[in-house]
Amino acid sequence: MYIGPSSRGSGDIVTREQGHSAGQETAEQNTSESADSASNQAYWRANLKLGAVLLIIWFVVSFGFGILLVEPLNKIPFFGFKLGFWWAQQGAIYVFIVLIFVYAWAMKRLDRKYDVHDD
Repeated sequence: MYIGPSSRGSGDIVTREQGHSAGQETAEQNTSESADSASNQAYWRANLKLGAVLLIIWFVVSFGFGILLVEPLNKIPFFGFKLGFWWAQQGAIYVFIVLIFVYAWAMKRLDRKYDVHDD
């Protein structure tokens, strides 16, 4: 029977059999940690993808419709206003509010999917 110092840092003496099981625990912890790391990376990848999609929608709605396409949209009447004007003043705000709710709903789904939710 081999008796040697513990690698656990407590100064305990550990037999070879105990050291072997401690090595197995370390390997299992490393496997668990790498699985957690992969899950965290997948979570953040999905989070960034969602953010990018919503930012693209936000950019198209505000800059695209409100500035770049305002002249073609102004040719379309909308409740007595030019659509380009209405879109830049009101329509984009409605889309932004919808994006807030979509983000909250999608993040709740992501949090539950990757088991990082707080409820």
